[in-house]
Formats: sequence, structure tokens, C-alpha cells
Amino acid sequence: MFDEDRHTTQAKPDSRVDDLRLGSPWPELASFAEGIKPAELDSHTRKHVPWGLLLVQAARAWKDAHGGALPATSGERKQMKEQVRLSVSTVCPSGSDGPRQSGPTKPLAPRGARAM
Repeated sequence: MFDEDRHTTQAKPDSRVDDLRLGSPWPELASFAEGIKPAELDSHTRKHVPWGLLLVQAARAWKDAHGGALPATSGERKQMKEQVRLSVSTVCPSGSDGPRQSGPTKPLAPRGARAM
């Protein structure tokens, strides 16, 4: 019998948050996102609007309504998730937004933050 401690290191931990900086996008991305109006596009083109642009728009709308701050509490994150769900269902009513609903506030987290 072995009496050794065995340790397992997870190569790709689930708690990592990708640093997309969509909550404070660089100026070119912000202006590009502002120029996209998904509700005005035909259905085929609208389905190809990148998810990141929709999140930049959602973050901008949230910040405008909340004094420039992104959601900080779990309740606020739930509210924003619902806001994103409603805006995406308006833009893409066919129901093809499934993977987009998994965590819309994660990419908005500041660098070095834990998973929300």
C-alpha cells in the first residue's frame, strides 16, 4: 500500500473569467457597437451580429441607467441577465440565442475578478 499524498491540478479551472473588457471597451469597439442597430437589420443579418457587440450595447445601457456602474451584486447581475435576455429575444425571436444566455455578465467583469 502507498501512503503518499496525491494532488490533482486542474489545467483549466472553471472559475476563470475571460478578460474581454466589454464593460469598458476601447473607443473603436464602443463606436462600432453604437453603429450597429440590430432591430433595424433584416433577420438574416441580425442573426450574425456578434454576441460581444450585443454585450457592449447592454453594458452601455446598464451604465447609463445606473450612474456609470456595472452590476456589482448578484441581484443586479440577475437584473442585467434578464435585460440581456429580453433584448436578445427582441432581436432574435427565433430562439437561437441559447448559448448566449449562459452568463452574459461574465465578460463584463473587471480584469482579475472571480467568476460571477
